[in-house]
Amino acid sequence: MIANAPWQYEGAPRLQNLLRAVFSPGNIIAFVFGLALLLLLASITNIRRVLLLVVQFPEGLVPAVVALFILYEAVKFSQWYFLLSVLTPGVPWRKALLAFAGGEATRAVPGSAYFQAYLLDQLRGPGFALSAAVTTAMMGFEIAVTLTLLMLLGIDQWGWVKPVIFGSMVLFAVLALAFRRTSLPLIARIALPNPVGRYRRELLDGIRVFMIGLRDLLTLKALVGGFGLALCYLVVAALALQLISLGIAPGSVKVLETVSVYAFAVLASLLSPVPFDIGITEGSGLAAFVAYGMRRDEALATMITLRVLSSLTPLVFAVIVALSLWREWRGRAPNQEKPQKGPDKP
Repeated sequence: MIANAPWQYEGAPRLQNLLRAVFSPGNIIAFVFGLALLLLLASITNIRRVLLLVVQFPEGLVPAVVALFILYEAVKFSQWYFLLSVLTPGVPWRKALLAFAGGEATRAVPGSAYFQAYLLDQLRGPGFALSAAVTTAMMGFEIAVTLTLLMLLGIDQWGWVKPVIFGSMVLFAVLALAFRRTSLPLIARIALPNPVGRYRRELLDGIRVFMIGLRDLLTLKALVGGFGLALCYLVVAALALQLISLGIAPGSVKVLETVSVYAFAVLASLLSPVPFDIGITEGSGLAAFVAYGMRRDEALATMITLRVLSSLTPLVFAVIVALSLWREWRGRAPNQEKPQKGPDKP
């Protein structure tokens, strides 16, 4: 556990800097790349039939799909709050929920993966660096879960999947153990007093707290709890995808096959070097569905419907949370004192 470390780093990026990062040339290029990839997918399908399948999606299934995505958000928040509590017990759950909901509402925006960490810092919660460590750990758990699911289930017609996944799992475990064993000397070196400027010192302090947070999340309690909760909410999302496939192409894929498809799509988006998953998720999901025998038009329509419903639900979720907890945001005091610093240790 970090001894009061989350309150020691004040170097959270300002909103204008975050907006500048979101609308950077690299992210704009990534957005254009995603649109180009969607156009490429449309060119190998009958786009008119795809759009017709999306528009004619049974309205009776929409509430069930939305309910599953709300459950997905609830379990994912449980993971976010659990990991925060591992590092710094006593985080107010209302502040954590408001920050989490805001981050989920903007997750489709490139470069916004750490927006919830910024919001939590603005709510006078744990510092940006510590919250960013939790967000990074959550992405790591998603990679671990999707690798495990693909290792167990595989994908029909793709014999290369399991050997590649096994090698990736070994590499992932080796990197985690290497970080656990080698991070302490680096953390101690960063903590040494150096004659550097204020902003560089704040940056170094932030990196130190971030690394301490990641290291403290490599404990049995955090690993078991984080992995288990990630498994739960990813399976819930896969069940939502199964309902969508039933509405578009009834009987075309089984439940476990859909879980494999969703795991592959999530893994592809997480490992993609492009900071924007539009087009990546749809393309990987289409390829996996086709491997199970689904027609291209139906596969693309299923993934587009998933995109629409999984993007709208967090917005509704965020609005409900914001209206319920608006006083938490209005009541934040910029000059409010944070808890006193305690002994700092790696």
